[in-house]
Amino acid sequence: MDKQLLTEDLNLIKTKSVISALRSKLLLFKRRFAMGELCQFHNLIEAKKEGQVSDADVEVYREHLQALHNDFASRFEDILSVVIPDWAINSFGSIKDEETSLQVELLDF
Repeated sequence: MDKQLLTEDLNLIKTKSVISALRSKLLLFKRRFAMGELCQFHNLIEAKKEGQVSDADVEVYREHLQALHNDFASRFEDILSVVIPDWAINSFGSIKDEETSLQVELLDF
């Protein structure tokens, strides 16, 4: 995430996308932890095979992922709540979504 947010061509749309993606991944990891799937965390898999990690430890990790998700939601609330209009994402898209008077003006161009 750091590398994605430290580029020169960063804008609000890309920032929101990166933060939303990481936030979603945290929930996915938490759900997989709850089901016992640890495939994203190879060191944890090895430690569990060796008996160094108990189910209680996995629950602590799951709770930590939930806390990270909640922290992201509160810290980046302003960015995540921004509504980006379709025309900003796809400026050459369809004009059907616009009001009739604007459609006529856009067709005149």
